[in-house]
Amino acid sequence: MEGRKPDITGTSPSDIAARLNSRYGNLNARSSRDVTVIGHKRNPFLAMPQTEMEKQVEREVQEKMEKEMAERQKRKKNTYLEGRLELSAKMELLTMNKENSPDLKTPKRCICKRPSKSFKCGGCLKFFKGRIADTCPRHPTETFLMDFRMCPYCSGPVDMIKQQDQEEA
Repeated sequence: MEGRKPDITGTSPSDIAARLNSRYGNLNARSSRDVTVIGHKRNPFLAMPQTEMEKQVEREVQEKMEKEMAERQKRKKNTYLEGRLELSAKMELLTMNKENSPDLKTPKRCICKRPSKSFKCGGCLKFFKGRIADTCPRHPTETFLMDFRMCPYCSGPVDMIKQQDQEEA
């Protein structure tokens, strides 16, 4: 076995060692990081050359993607233009309404700071003092938590609550 050259393709320990020695320079290094590769590096992730069929499939996929992107851009542009047209039409209607409507020219009266009054529930016949909840025409998003939305005693609807005059209470 001494005079025989080891077979690099075999699976015996000496064949494996010969194969490794032919590929790597210093296998006796202290660390695996210090081992050097002899010859040129082979990249296992290097792409194989494409066949004609693979090239054709890739071209078809690319064309399909380009067509879809063009359609998306067209739809996006159309929706943007439609939105702009709708917005301009709404603005035009608003300006026409402002010019023609006497209601918009007069300032709206605020009811946010109205005083408390006496009320009587028609269901339970109890009296209470405060304010009935109402929407301010000038500040429609404002809500007052202490305003009554129902009778505080029997939870009757606001329709049953009547304002009491100062003379009757």
